[in-house]
Amino acid sequence: MKATKFTLHHAVLLGAVLGLGLLALNLGWTFGGGGRSPIGASKTAAPSLETESTTLPEPLSNPPRKADHGQMLMGLEKCWEKLSQGTTPDQAQELIAEITAMLWTADPTQVGAAIRAFLDSGRDAPTGLPFQVGEKCLASSPTLRVALLDLLERLDMGEAADYARLVVDAMKEADEVAVALRTLMHLPEEDERRALAASGVERLLHREDWKAKPSGGYLEAFDVATETEQPAIWKRLLGLTADTTAFPGTQQAAALAAHTLAVRSPEFRALIADRDSPLSVSPVIRGQLMARLDPRIPTELAALNAFVTDVRMTSEEAQAFAANFPSQRDLVGFRLITNTAARIRPIEDAAKLDIAAEVLVRRWSLANLAGEMTPLIAKLVIRLDQIAKSAQHAL
Repeated sequence: MKATKFTLHHAVLLGAVLGLGLLALNLGWTFGGGGRSPIGASKTAAPSLETESTTLPEPLSNPPRKADHGQMLMGLEKCWEKLSQGTTPDQAQELIAEITAMLWTADPTQVGAAIRAFLDSGRDAPTGLPFQVGEKCLASSPTLRVALLDLLERLDMGEAADYARLVVDAMKEADEVAVALRTLMHLPEEDERRALAASGVERLLHREDWKAKPSGGYLEAFDVATETEQPAIWKRLLGLTADTTAFPGTQQAAALAAHTLAVRSPEFRALIADRDSPLSVSPVIRGQLMARLDPRIPTELAALNAFVTDVRMTSEEAQAFAANFPSQRDLVGFRLITNTAARIRPIEDAAKLDIAAEVLVRRWSLANLAGEMTPLIAKLVIRLDQIAKSAQHAL
């Protein structure tokens, strides 16, 4: 099998994805904080009621006119021309911010059609920026078209959904497809166009050229697969974690999506636990995912007992499981579809899980375990004992 050539592009992308994976599994982001006047700053006295004029200002005779269809197209044309001539990433970000502000304050009855008209022209220009997900939108976009597709969903969902269908059908640019899939997934469940997201993400996951040389949008689109209920798509994600022909960043993104599914879906956890089912998955990822099973759930308890006594267990599986059980690491951060804040386990429930896991591990220490698990159980008992003692204080 021919190995994928590791280039500077790959190195940069892998670094970004590994950073994403570590942050998503271990960290959270907090924002906010208002300004405060420095101590000792002078304060302006409030105007006296006796001297303040009570005359209301007269309305503007000529209020600012909202940009119409033609003006919006002219603004888009100028933005495209400047980007096409070459800009630094900072300059590109400023241009995108300017055109966003103009379109956001334009005539709302014409803005969707104007953006659609520019997209229909097929013109595009690079920004030099990464495909970066922010809160409910992209924080930065690699091209002008990607930025406009992102903006269109917020300004005119009808136009955005119609155009997203064309993008997914064409399946030409991975970054554009990622935004289009997100738009389709945001449609109501009864909308027939929403079903195109599932078929679209399955086609995306099977693109051999994209998995070997992935873009940021391609990797972020894996999150769309976590919101589907199709085992065929789940298996494809798991297969990518063990695909040696895939770029390492592709394997990492698939693993992150698998963890998201394990947190969300009991059906997915059952799929992982069924060793007799034909399933291609990285042994390390399988061990990590098995560590997410909850011993308080009878079916998952049975799966855990079967796992630690299975003679087919590999060393990689055993070590990954022992290092993570019970895995409660929250997947925090901005994702294309998933609302990670809604997946955070309450402290009290987490404590109860830790205590249940400690009881189970002590029981395992007295049982006949798989050969690869036996030398790891003593350290696991010690670690869980410490965790359970801390958990008692949280109840």
